[in-house]
Amino acid sequence: MQETPKRPRGRPQQRGDAETRALIVGAATGIFLAQGFGATSMEAVAQAAGVSKKTIYRFVATKEKLLEAVIDTRSAALRSPIGHDAGPDPVAAERALHQFLQELARLVLSEETVALNRLVYAEALRFPAMAQAFYQAGPVRNAEALAVWLETQRRHGVLRLDDSMSAARMLVSMAIAEPLRAATLGIAPLPPRDEIDRHVAESVEIFLRGCLVRR
Repeated sequence: MQETPKRPRGRPQQRGDAETRALIVGAATGIFLAQGFGATSMEAVAQAAGVSKKTIYRFVATKEKLLEAVIDTRSAALRSPIGHDAGPDPVAAERALHQFLQELARLVLSEETVALNRLVYAEALRFPAMAQAFYQAGPVRNAEALAVWLETQRRHGVLRLDDSMSAARMLVSMAIAEPLRAATLGIAPLPPRDEIDRHVAESVEIFLRGCLVRR
């Protein structure tokens, strides 16, 4: 007669906070897109992520904050390139600006981001806190990161600006607003990558033509 194998003693190996948060955010992204904000429950996210509701609330206090975490996770990685100070070098500044806007445009003009935009626009009036969380985590934070960089380049004497935040918003809008609006409304397909890159390059050129300090 065979003996039943004994379980190893000790607690099972636990995931770290970063891995647990990534599981929660990934599960929430899929459920938000499939069911919409209103129909998504913390119970469903917990089940999909393989964690307890208590664990989710350890990371985010509300469902709105969970959506904010989803958006922020998508946009956080692209804020790092523009965070590097290009110094008083117009060529390096143009390169850094082009890289940031190119990565931003590729992220925003993607199927998943367009789907998230549709979700938010459809439910914004019923859930204003959700709309605010989306706006803060995506458009505002990306523009703030760009504005800080633009202000640094202004201090270096590379750019001529009156209001860095206003300039950042205009530049981001010029690079992505129209194709994003058309795709979100379903009246035009998402542009291919080469078209996105070409549009970004033209936006940077137009912006620098007006703001770059000529030497």
